[in-house]
Amino acid sequence: AGIDNATVAIYGCDNFVIDNIEMINSAGMLIGYGVIKGKYLSIPQNFRVNNIQLDNTHLAYKLRGIQISAGNAVSFVALTNIEMKRASLELHNKPQHLFMRNIKVMQESSVGPALSMNFDMRKDVRGVFMAKKETLLSLANVHAVNERGQSSVDIDRINHHIVNVEKINFRLPERRE
Repeated sequence: AGIDNATVAIYGCDNFVIDNIEMINSAGMLIGYGVIKGKYLSIPQNFRVNNIQLDNTHLAYKLRGIQISAGNAVSFVALTNIEMKRASLELHNKPQHLFMRNIKVMQESSVGPALSMNFDMRKDVRGVFMAKKETLLSLANVHAVNERGQSSVDIDRINHHIVNVEKINFRLPERRE
């Protein structure tokens, strides 16, 4: 049915908490759109992912880390106390308020960035779910590195109304409207 493989998979849900999960050699988490017959009907919103440990250090092949699609005009996502080894954290679309606290991610450079934030969905049909008013991005103690300890981050665009940053190991792109 075109559903991706993941150890934890949530599609199109609102108002939930994922807490205290430890995964080893895992297919990771997928939090994504609710789709019926190819139409995007809903996007996850108003949720928290907390106290997550994912260690894929001993796998011979690449698996997902945590991939999240979230948005809507009045919405929040809180990602706190997450540590991942040999896994990526990918964020797609833009919730109204995004909080990221105490996050450590390491991914091998041959696989791609440890942290990807794809907020700019203007040219994508899924952009209808993108928050546009009173948006907030808050990052504190967020570290994303490759196997050599170098910053490993890809962020396409920052156009949030309020941006709060403290103790991150990467530079944010210039803020644009």
